[in-house]
Amino acid sequence: MVRVRVGFPVLILPLLMAHSVIAQDTRGFPLSMAGQGKRCYFGECEDGAPPQAAAPPRLAPAPSPTYQNALNFANELTNFGVPPQNVLQPRLGSRTPTSIPGGRVVTTLQLRYALQSGLRFLMIDAWDDAQHQIIPGAVHIPYAGRPGTFQDDVQRSFYQELGRLTRFNPGYPIVFYCAGSECWESYNATLRAEAMGFSNVFWYRGGMAAWNQSTTGYGLR
Repeated sequence: MVRVRVGFPVLILPLLMAHSVIAQDTRGFPLSMAGQGKRCYFGECEDGAPPQAAAPPRLAPAPSPTYQNALNFANELTNFGVPPQNVLQPRLGSRTPTSIPGGRVVTTLQLRYALQSGLRFLMIDAWDDAQHQIIPGAVHIPYAGRPGTFQDDVQRSFYQELGRLTRFNPGYPIVFYCAGSECWESYNATLRAEAMGFSNVFWYRGGMAAWNQSTTGYGLR
């Protein structure tokens, strides 16, 4: 697994945040340990096993892997042949890889199921656009995915913002998204969070394009 090293202090305070809607005790998350020793909150791990959360109760059955793979909302599953990278991408409006070093990719169905089931996590909208509607429960940080370095002013500001939202809990799960599979802002934001020491980072590659298509084209709610 690729790790990005920076000069910023690694987050070490294991505190829990009380931010409205999105921040609760992470002990309620499923604890499957498949793949890289990371928790499989969204059923995204290699073993394909559905999450087994004891609490809160599920409101609907988890989608099967076959059904999930059959729905490629806004090219969120399409392989454009772009290799994963661990440096910040300046071409923000270009095609993205299908994976990210050190993080996990979350699909539209997995994200919708997690939200419906009441799983607790922080969701960051990294799209630098003031006109779009964000996914309910997300926090919009428009500068989070800007290109640059892991020692720049963006990194310092983003460090303070994520620290405030998570109470500096490095294990708190965070999902990043932006416009869609041809948007690097959420990818960059995920890499920036990893560089700060956050260990449970997730990239919603489909972003707003996949989220909106799943609602308008397939009637998902």
